[in-house]
Amino acid sequence: MVWGSAARAVAPVLAVTRINGQFFVIVAEKKCERNDCPERGVKVGEIIGNDYAVLDGLKPGDHLIVSGTQFLQDARRR
Repeated sequence: MVWGSAARAVAPVLAVTRINGQFFVIVAEKKCERNDCPERGVKVGEIIGNDYAVLDGLKPGDHLIVSGTQFLQDARRR
């Protein structure tokens, strides 16, 4: 039974990092230089298939980095 539906952004489970109970994604932005890309905090809902429903933190048109994230680092955490 479906109680309702809503159009939401989704993020692949493997693209979402959890640090101290908070969820982060890496969004491809122009200010990403070399391997330095800032993480963006997101609020996630339930897992649907292999994706998290993203409730807050992403805008329409945002492009997530979903593979090779182990080679990236957030310059703020160095």
